[in-house]
Amino acid sequence: MIWICPNCSSNLNLENKRWACTNGHHFDVAKQGYVNLLSVSRKGSHSPGDSKEMLAARHRFLLSGYYTPLVTELIHLAQHQINDHFIGQWLDLGCGSGYFISQIQNSSLHHQPNWSCLDISKEAVKMTANTTSTNCAVASNFDLPVQSASCNGLLQIFSPAEEKEIFRVLKPNGFLLRITPGPNHLKEIKEAIYTKSSTSKPPPSQPLYQVVTEQTLYYSIQLPNAQIIKDLITMTPFNWRGNPTAKQQLINQGYMKLSLDFRLQLFKKDTQAISRNQQSDQAVQDSLTPLDLTKSLKNC
Repeated sequence: MIWICPNCSSNLNLENKRWACTNGHHFDVAKQGYVNLLSVSRKGSHSPGDSKEMLAARHRFLLSGYYTPLVTELIHLAQHQINDHFIGQWLDLGCGSGYFISQIQNSSLHHQPNWSCLDISKEAVKMTANTTSTNCAVASNFDLPVQSASCNGLLQIFSPAEEKEIFRVLKPNGFLLRITPGPNHLKEIKEAIYTKSSTSKPPPSQPLYQVVTEQTLYYSIQLPNAQIIKDLITMTPFNWRGNPTAKQQLINQGYMKLSLDFRLQLFKKDTQAISRNQQSDQAVQDSLTPLDLTKSLKNC
């Protein structure tokens, strides 16, 4: 297993439904099958992350099929770009309701890796543990309780994370499959609820990753009723941002045509670049551009 102790960073082993390290720290497995490895210093609030209401709205919206083209492209990347390397240990950073992992596991992919997933929201991890065959933990993407160089690949969909942590947990030549919002993603909602509309900027490229492929996916959808519009607003950070009156007006109109704009990137940890630069491990960590995806993801 890949988990490490959030208190002392020692490896954790599963013993009688309890994850324990050699220093005496232990973490019970909940009845839903997940473990809470979120350190108190990383909580920030009593119940960080997505709420039950947000997750329920996202579950209804995603099951309506509006993101099916995105799922199709995600699976296509796994099959044709990662292919025989889509094996071993993969980690979903910010699993949410578990929708994307579930779609991957239920697909006809020839290879299926051993999936682990985490999210800072306990409610999100509960949902994922109930709907997928994964090793789930409550944890922060900015302080991963994961062994160094233990992951063959990482899946990062609309989820901010610490770039140094991503680099640390990836194996040499490991893959990072990242999906972020494009500049026109949900632009109609942004224009309606913000005084000054903002666009999503792509994260900077990383010098120690080889770009395997980059592509965009753009299409329009029609939301036919007030409930599905409300679900979309509730499931995103729009839920707590923007003009409340304008949001209610969008819901009341009972119909919306929306733009969906996604950026799909597949990176490979470039060990040759590290060797060429003759950098120490610490220098490599210091050279990475911090990835604050909060601004680019805030409207997804």
